[in-house]
Amino acid sequence: MQMAAPKLLDFSDEKPATLEMYGVSREPTRPYATNCLLARRMVERGVRFVMLAHGTWDDHQEINKKLKKNCDITDQQWRH
Repeated sequence: MQMAAPKLLDFSDEKPATLEMYGVSREPTRPYATNCLLARRMVERGVRFVMLAHGTWDDHQEINKKLKKNCDITDQQWRH
């Protein structure tokens, strides 16, 4: 995997439309979108188990404010 990692992380062969679809080139979706794209690329390369997590999702206070923020990060459709 160490030899394959540089190619895995190189998005230059991805179509611009794909990067746009994932939201890789803009905030606030960039970090999570990058992880989603990496997960897809790992599965394409034969990785059998991939776990994708968003670390700030477990909110117990200010749920109305924080829910929108987390949805904006993880779901582009939420903003439309």
